[in-house]
Amino acid sequence: MIIWVMFVFVIAAGASAYGVIRAMNAGVERAAAPAQNEELGPVFDAGVFTVDLTPDQRTRILRISVKLQTDTKQTATQLGKRVHEVKDAIVGVLRNRTAASLTGLEGMESLRRELLETLNRRLALDDGITDVYFPDMVMQ
Repeated sequence: MIIWVMFVFVIAAGASAYGVIRAMNAGVERAAAPAQNEELGPVFDAGVFTVDLTPDQRTRILRISVKLQTDTKQTATQLGKRVHEVKDAIVGVLRNRTAASLTGLEGMESLRRELLETLNRRLALDDGITDVYFPDMVMQ
């Protein structure tokens, strides 16, 4: 009788663990996959930038990778032809930042918005750049 209870307990525990693991993996797969109807535009790699930030208490250095999502391939091609203007605008925005202004989610969102507005305005792209991504960032 005791062996039978232990056998049922082991089977139930195994089935429960399998169900939990399967449910967790399904959630991860759903979160990692973009929505079916969501279309992303082409992404232009603006490069890696290393700049001195505006000193607040001490001089800090920022190294950041910037990628620009565009509305069309034509806009991405245009950015490639004007890469020096793109880089100059990005460096100008980054050098006017302090380390404190880049901390936290709010700081990064503020930088993202400023770069988006500055690049679209300076390059006269009519909102051709739709988003800005920072895949890598280090501040010292």
